[in-house]
Amino acid sequence: MPERSVVSWTAMVSGYSQNGRFEKAFVLFSDMRHCGVKANQFTYGSALRACTSLRCLDMGIQVQGCIQKGRFVENLFVKSALVDFHSKCGKMEDASYLFGTMMERDVVSWNAMIGGYAVQGFADDSFCMFRSMLRGGLVPDCYTLGSVLRASAEGGGLIIANQIHGIITQLGYGSYDIVTGLLINAYAKNGSLRSAKDLRKGMLKKDLFSSTALITGYAHEGIYSVDALDLFKEMNQMNIGMDDVILCSMLNICANLASFALGTQIHAFALKYQPSYDVAMGNALIDMYAKSGEIEDAKRAFDEMEEKNVISWTSLISGYAKHGYGHMAVSLYKKMESKGFKPNDVTFLSLLFACSHTGLTAEGCECFNNMVEKPKTVGSHTGQKFSQRKGRSLH
Repeated sequence: MPERSVVSWTAMVSGYSQNGRFEKAFVLFSDMRHCGVKANQFTYGSALRACTSLRCLDMGIQVQGCIQKGRFVENLFVKSALVDFHSKCGKMEDASYLFGTMMERDVVSWNAMIGGYAVQGFADDSFCMFRSMLRGGLVPDCYTLGSVLRASAEGGGLIIANQIHGIITQLGYGSYDIVTGLLINAYAKNGSLRSAKDLRKGMLKKDLFSSTALITGYAHEGIYSVDALDLFKEMNQMNIGMDDVILCSMLNICANLASFALGTQIHAFALKYQPSYDVAMGNALIDMYAKSGEIEDAKRAFDEMEEKNVISWTSLISGYAKHGYGHMAVSLYKKMESKGFKPNDVTFLSLLFACSHTGLTAEGCECFNNMVEKPKTVGSHTGQKFSQRKGRSLH
């Protein structure tokens, strides 16, 4: 094009952003600025969407600087995109400040705050924003409900899950598969597996997400092994694809049952779907074989892992400890430390158990001294909640 207007530039920036080519979208936005073409609200929205998807704070701050110098600083569309950008990048204080300065708010801007708090793990703040939105007379959409359901799954409790379910039914979103899947996940995470099972049973089309949520719930509770196996069989018969989460959950169930025969079948099934497995799958295999008493197979799964974390080492140490291989547990612990891995509380407990059951008094004392002297590596919090509230109800 011999001449390019803001419309043609925006079409390209938006096109790249909407199709997942976020870096290209930002580069094009920068080129547009260098060419002296002034952006409009849609250009800024697309550029911010790209920065949000990349979780790139520096790039987004540059776009925000351009916005503050122009005439779209109070534009509802642009400001909502800014709130969403800061919240998704974990800057909830900045997002909250921007939200507080908005003279007008729509469902999108409320969703940005509610979803941001939910993603960052601040369930109480997410519920508080949701209550404020309802009191303001705005009607939530499926994205709002999806966010509060995520928050409910991570720390809301069963009462809130029930209340959100009532709102979903009242607003007619019960036919939305994604909303139903998130509701199943919320019920399963809060221990109401009967409700989760009934919801999934009523779905016209059973999908991977709802199935994964229910199987994960079964695995977490540890007393629904038969239900989990039946659901796994049903998924296989319906040709619903398997993912790492389902396979790891099934291996955990086999570990709790100490069922070697069933565990090897799930292992073979996992290899069929995914010949190479990640850290989570490797850890689940080690745990399953160790709890089934097959230490050699647990060691083989450990050795085959290209990448290991502290859970990988601790799982095998725990397996050695439970089956009387004290010397091997101590030896693996020393090797773990030489590789630069920091033991956690479970590692030390497993070592003390191993030493006490095999008469390794000196090694046990050394382990205890290490445990006292070393700084704690577990139980630390990566973030601090903005507020702690006693109320657990939406009303």
